[in-house]
Amino acid sequence: MKNVVKLVDLFTDEAGDMYLVTNSPGKTLEDFVFKLKNDASITVKSAIALTKVIAHVILDLHKRMIIHRNICLANVHIKTGKSRKTNQLKTISSLKVGGFDLAFCFEKA
Repeated sequence: MKNVVKLVDLFTDEAGDMYLVTNSPGKTLEDFVFKLKNDASITVKSAIALTKVIAHVILDLHKRMIIHRNICLANVHIKTGKSRKTNQLKTISSLKVGGFDLAFCFEKA
């Protein structure tokens, strides 16, 4: 899946509990938002675009019978582009959803 962090390993322990090991690249959306200066903000257009990408990831996960259970700013990993001017807000060039430690997988009937 394009906007999901890379699965590095998957294993099951003796009790039958399954564990996912994922790659958590770069900054998180939480880092980005909390570092905004008082007068800086994300445009409504950008916020809607980010929300749509995250919503599509959730939809794709649900189609695969995976419930994430912890979508939050800290679990959205981003890459930022370069700002064109000094003191200009960097743009978010890509994002990947991570944080699958609470995810639940349903078996298909």
